[in-house]
Amino acid sequence: IGEGRIRCPVQADPGEMVRWREVGLPQVHTELSQRFPYYSDMHLLDDDLHVFKILRHHAETYVGDGVLVLGDAAHCTPPYYGMGMNMGMRDAYHAAKVIVPALQKGNGATRNALLPYEKACRTFNQFVLNSSQTYGAVAAAKHQAMPEVRAALKTSPALDANVMSVIYADYRDPSPNDADPLKVAERWRGAGALELQPKTLADGFGYLESARWYEDRLWFVDFFSKQVLTIDLAGNLETVTTVPGTPGGLGFLTDGTPLVVSQDDFKVMSIETDSSLREMADLSEFARGAANEMLVDPSGRCYIGHHGFDFFGGAPLRQSSLLLVTPNGKVEEVADNLTFPNGTAISSDGKVMVVAESFANRLTAFDVGSNGRLSGRRIWAQLGKQWTPDGICFDSAGALWVGNPLEGAFIRVEEGGNITHRVSLDETWAVAPALGGPNRKTLFGLCAATTMENMPKGIAAGSIITLEVELPGAGLP
Repeated sequence: IGEGRIRCPVQADPGEMVRWREVGLPQVHTELSQRFPYYSDMHLLDDDLHVFKILRHHAETYVGDGVLVLGDAAHCTPPYYGMGMNMGMRDAYHAAKVIVPALQKGNGATRNALLPYEKACRTFNQFVLNSSQTYGAVAAAKHQAMPEVRAALKTSPALDANVMSVIYADYRDPSPNDADPLKVAERWRGAGALELQPKTLADGFGYLESARWYEDRLWFVDFFSKQVLTIDLAGNLETVTTVPGTPGGLGFLTDGTPLVVSQDDFKVMSIETDSSLREMADLSEFARGAANEMLVDPSGRCYIGHHGFDFFGGAPLRQSSLLLVTPNGKVEEVADNLTFPNGTAISSDGKVMVVAESFANRLTAFDVGSNGRLSGRRIWAQLGKQWTPDGICFDSAGALWVGNPLEGAFIRVEEGGNITHRVSLDETWAVAPALGGPNRKTLFGLCAATTMENMPKGIAAGSIITLEVELPGAGLP
């Protein structure tokens, strides 16, 4: 319902739509007014008949419950072989189950209750609509030699019911088990993403992490060799320093001084010009398990996550937090109850920070205050269970490139969870992405051929992949 307009479907018996076209719209309006008393009070804005096929198991479910609620006309168009209408009805049917308890609670809770539902369903719905358009094009091409198909396409914005029956003879109804979009959305999330093909820039490493593009070079760390390294687009490799306590996150102070997290002893270290290390901050009061990723903002403030438990030792999962380290080395906790906080990114305007919560399969956003404090915690994108987000970075459209080790894919995710692009790796973990190069349009990916059993044992074959993307990097890192 929008601007006082309602799109109202009417279930017709087999052959009834054909008869309606023969008798004409005035007679149809008369019949509908007799069947539905409220119909005669409606002001008709669209005098046309559109034919859609409602999937059989959908209709049986609705009729069995005795009610059908429709909403969001955007889901009802375009009517490619009725799939848009089916998505609209299925959305409304299941959304009604969310709306009713929200209305009972009152206090304007309805919209808040529906937002997670909408975000979860949007990706799946778009996939189905895209698929139905493809199917429609194939079906039309297959049957284009039929005179009734050609005539229907020329004379009506919708296909004639008889033509629809011919086309649908080749189409099987989906399984009734797909009834709940909330469950189906997770399974299909990312199914319509554009697949991109990378090339290898360098290999022969151990386990690589913390990709940062800085001063015409990609900076990164190798857990197993304990080195901080750089590489340029020509593949020239340099070792910056070695960190005895295993290097973690990287960043740069306002004067260009590199910083690195020493994971095992919970330190933030500055890398001096002679490659020596100097302690900047001690995180041991707050950090547990291992200190992890780090993001340094333009003011030199460091945001650092920690595992929260002995991940490598197989300890039970515990909630963790995000730490803020000021340029003078003061440490405080600015966000808690995070599930394995990992990659962190700040938007181009500096106002929004997103943290990857790996074992919660989500990206969580915060508003960043002028003093560096975080507020307004919210879910930026709830990903499916197959996604374990690790390193992340923003592009100029405000989407995030996300590394997913266990799924073996780098994905581009829009706020809300829609996955637009994917870089799939064969049996290789996709760990951390970075957008760099002369125009920040080169996507670098740190990868590792390993397993959950081998990685803690120090067994991995690391590599760096690259590919050119359309939108440049933005914000930090």
